[in-house]
Amino acid sequence: MNIETYTVVYLITNFFNIAIIHKFMHIFFDHRRSHWCLCIGSYLLHFIITSMLYLFFDIPLLTLCANYCIMLLIALNYEARIQKQLLSAVYVLIFMAIPELVVVGVTGYFNFSVFTEGNYSNSLGATTVRLITYMEALLFSNFKAVKNNQHINKTVWTASVLFPISTLVLEIMFFESGHVTRFTLILSVALILLLNILVFYLYDSLASSYMKIAKTAVLEKEKELYYNQCHIMQNSTKDLQAFRHDLNNQFAVISELLDAEKYESVKIHVQGLLKKTGDKMIYSTTGHTPIDSIINYKLQNAVNDHIQVKTEVVVPMDLEIDISDIITIIGNLLDNALCAVKQLPKQERILSFKLMYNRDRLFIQTSNPYITTVQYENGEIVTAKDDKQNHGFGLKNIEKAVEKYNGFMEINHENMTFTVDVLLYLSSMQCD
Repeated sequence: MNIETYTVVYLITNFFNIAIIHKFMHIFFDHRRSHWCLCIGSYLLHFIITSMLYLFFDIPLLTLCANYCIMLLIALNYEARIQKQLLSAVYVLIFMAIPELVVVGVTGYFNFSVFTEGNYSNSLGATTVRLITYMEALLFSNFKAVKNNQHINKTVWTASVLFPISTLVLEIMFFESGHVTRFTLILSVALILLLNILVFYLYDSLASSYMKIAKTAVLEKEKELYYNQCHIMQNSTKDLQAFRHDLNNQFAVISELLDAEKYESVKIHVQGLLKKTGDKMIYSTTGHTPIDSIINYKLQNAVNDHIQVKTEVVVPMDLEIDISDIITIIGNLLDNALCAVKQLPKQERILSFKLMYNRDRLFIQTSNPYITTVQYENGEIVTAKDDKQNHGFGLKNIEKAVEKYNGFMEINHENMTFTVDVLLYLSSMQCD
């Protein structure tokens, strides 16, 4: 294996470094601030300068200093304080240097000086360094996703480790086959590295597409909530305007009935007016549209269903919580409570709902009497409906949403009163 072959391998693996550095940068930074042309140019500049330094000097200390300067230049493309940009360049350099030091040591390259020209020429070692570093970047990227409360399934974790290692094993087997020419060696290195980039690039593209679809679904749900809330408010406003317009006539009727001493008729008339004004009650007026909408939408028919509703809703207008999560929790809690109280006699239909926010903690509670038997299966409450295949997912959906916020749900059904308490820690969803 001559030095010319290693030089080509080095240049190929050095170009692969662009993908590795890009992966690391997205671990430290979330948003790019410079034009994409400048960003791409800085990555290409890293390849050009480090390649030139290797071809003409190959002095480790000089390459290390140049690496840091260009790494900092790349970091400047992203939105962050200068302190973070300086530190991120150091960390990336360290993360990339550790696999290199380990591999060169394992391959027997001990006697070298950082001040003199190097003579390392192990093509397999150079390829191994890049694959291990890439695997390292993938794992760090997964850990960041987990920290940001993004679900990373076992398949992705396994692929992040096994795929780079598997391709490395294939390359080692190819090297050891004894039928390696200069051309096949260079081609195999290029294909192995390219295959790794393509596989995880395709995964990132699919994940990005999924996130866009999920965001679109949330936006559509939010639009629906805004529409529901506006519709409820519009109907309530119209009813109030009509009632005000008719108020003088109603007072005139009541006055005549009082003059005629028809007190029972007055009582019936007033009860009719109270029912008319109560039909379109607004149960939540926090200003947080998704929350107001889901509560008012679910409870809009409570009066017609003869359900006495007590609500206590105190949350800020700018409460930061995933819309789909709060809709899932409140919607399912109210659905279950409404379903339970409708089975009671009209005079016993009472539903209590609380939603309170304090110091990054969101407390949600529903409480209602019930008449049916609470059924358990494998230690979990199951639906009492006959069609169990298509029902009974409410509490499970709530549990999934609660887990995202490191919260808990407590269910109590003593004294024929079913109470569900939910506590969410919203601070656990905040990113650095």
